[in-house]
Amino acid sequence: MKYQVQPFGYSEHPATPTVELGKESIRLAVSALVCAEGRLEFEFHAKAMFPEEMEARYRSLGEALVLVVNDVDQHDGFAVRTYNDFIKWEDDRTVNLVTPPALPLPPRGPLKAQGYSGAYVNGVVSFQVAPPIHRPSVFLYLVLENYVSNVIGLDLMANRAIEL
Repeated sequence: MKYQVQPFGYSEHPATPTVELGKESIRLAVSALVCAEGRLEFEFHAKAMFPEEMEARYRSLGEALVLVVNDVDQHDGFAVRTYNDFIKWEDDRTVNLVTPPALPLPPRGPLKAQGYSGAYVNGVVSFQVAPPIHRPSVFLYLVLENYVSNVIGLDLMANRAIEL
């Protein structure tokens, strides 16, 4: 699936959702959803709050998140790291992971921690879509290691996002 992503932003946005500490780690919201003439475009906004020991493993938590998009009508999708690869740095910043986590990753356990480190991520995504059959027909979420956000379904017939 061919998609376009505009540069990601890493600051709070008025549409940024809040994270309930101890109950969730990543919260995702969608705004400015438009589906017209076979093209879907939407803005996404996220806030992530992880146990603070994760921060030391990454150069930037905001650039480490991965957006996953699944279009059930086209039986297609994609995943993209929220990293602006059009910026060329003198040192190689494409590798964000400083130290790997202990493997295998532990099962998802309690999200309570002594302290938290967080990040904001915003972006605009667009791609071609088939005439929708299902409602919703596109699903998206964010992931980092074994932390997964809420799932957002996009109803392309009504041009609205549905939190699942």
